[in-house]
Amino acid sequence: MKKTAWLLLLTILCGILTLPITAEPISNNGVLAHWKFQNQEGYYTGNIDTDELRFVDLSGNGNDLVARSVGNGNQLDIFSWDTGVDLNGLKNTETVTSLKFNNSLSQAKSVDPYDASQTTFSGAYVSGKYLETVENASLNSLTGKNGWTVEIIFKISPEWNNQYNRYTGLFSRQGVVKCQNEPALSLALSEGSDGNEDGAIGGNGTTGLQYVHVDANENKTNIEFADGLHADEWVHYMVACNGITTALYCNGTLVRTVTESGKIATVDSSFGWEIGVGRKLPGANDQTMNAVDPEGLIRRLFCGSVSEIRVSEGALSVENSLLNTNETPNGETDETETMPSEQMSEPTVTTPVQSETTGCSSVVTVVGVVPLLCMIMACVFLRRSKRSVGGRAR
Repeated sequence: MKKTAWLLLLTILCGILTLPITAEPISNNGVLAHWKFQNQEGYYTGNIDTDELRFVDLSGNGNDLVARSVGNGNQLDIFSWDTGVDLNGLKNTETVTSLKFNNSLSQAKSVDPYDASQTTFSGAYVSGKYLETVENASLNSLTGKNGWTVEIIFKISPEWNNQYNRYTGLFSRQGVVKCQNEPALSLALSEGSDGNEDGAIGGNGTTGLQYVHVDANENKTNIEFADGLHADEWVHYMVACNGITTALYCNGTLVRTVTESGKIATVDSSFGWEIGVGRKLPGANDQTMNAVDPEGLIRRLFCGSVSEIRVSEGALSVENSLLNTNETPNGETDETETMPSEQMSEPTVTTPVQSETTGCSSVVTVVGVVPLLCMIMACVFLRRSKRSVGGRAR
């Protein structure tokens, strides 16, 4: 009888230890994912001349990015190296290259057999390319329960067109939350002022930044800020969330703070993250020319250049951002430890005060309690077994 009881206890414990647990992606010294879009060995593989690219996740967490096309984008050469990049003092770095996204309206018109008049949904036709995380990338399971920081260094092209490129995502979660018709998280560009008659921003027009977040309770934050960004000007866009408060930065300056839950309303855990895409869901009577994917209809594409993107766990301060990362000529980084800023502390994470009904935190909590309950039940079973054996002996 004792052997049976111990075997039962061992079976229960082994089963618990092998339960699948949905958890946050593992960070490497606080970094969840890091990409440098530069023409340097080790940063990418593939051929830019054919747009067959794969950008390596420098954090070592396997969140590589691959090129995708939409519409007739497979007929276009979208990606090229933007050489001689000067980051205008944003970073302490030598001159580098960056990745240019040539998703212009003129490019699309060269291969599109249709135009906007054939649709009833603004932005319902696009042709071009973008980047997305590989299938099963660890970052795809990010729910934001530990807080998070996203940083992007980019510039818009003079060919950026208010008609064709506005509200394009710079870095966005795939999967549109239906009730809000927005991606769960998107760092994007807002609407701009036209610089030319055809809508291209040229040298005179400007645009701004947009931040969209739908939390695990499907509450939406949608903020447009930092209006007045010109073409060919490098911008460091940073959003830092500690779980309760989110801070929006442009070029190291705190522009806005908002109180919100940091958890992300993940539509499907198999969906990833993408660079250079704006998505929505069309209405029942909206006519579109592009396919409506489960992730949402691609309505906008990015036209400009990206130098670097980093996703970190917890809310970083400006002092610990990419703006203060010292780079050596071989591309290695020397991140000097600095004191957190007054606005946001790092890496302390505070649990959101809002109750969450979805997300992986509830799964982890339940699984954590199960072992204790099973051990108690096993002990009770053993005690009863001993009494039973003792009774028979008397």
